[in-house]
Amino acid sequence: MGLHRLVAIQFIPTDDITKQVDHKNQNRSDNSLINLRWLSRRDNCLNRTKPKRQHIIYNYLDILPTDYIELSQYGRHQFEGLYFSPSEDLFYMSNGIQYKELHVNEKMNGALFVYATDVNGKGHQIHYIRAKKIMDVK
Repeated sequence: MGLHRLVAIQFIPTDDITKQVDHKNQNRSDNSLINLRWLSRRDNCLNRTKPKRQHIIYNYLDILPTDYIELSQYGRHQFEGLYFSPSEDLFYMSNGIQYKELHVNEKMNGALFVYATDVNGKGHQIHYIRAKKIMDVK
């Protein structure tokens, strides 16, 4: 059992032991009480950075750009807290506290996409061209 979980069990009340302990600021070595909170597995996954993407420095916003559009359905996949800003040409994902600017990837053919987690906690590629058609954005 990790130190962060021991601290949370001792000092942060919860009635659901199936919840996970999250580091609000994404710093896994910061186990201070103000940085820890109980979350569902899905919400905890939204606030993490996968090891293969740790070289990416993410920007976090407190508020979204005013022209944001929520993308709740992409193909057969449902999303919560996934937003697109046409003026910034960027996708954002809510982690419950802030909005993470999603890293834009480029395929060999030049197609742009981001990775986003659906409501079931599974990651998917969201392609710019298809998403813009769904949202009716030019």
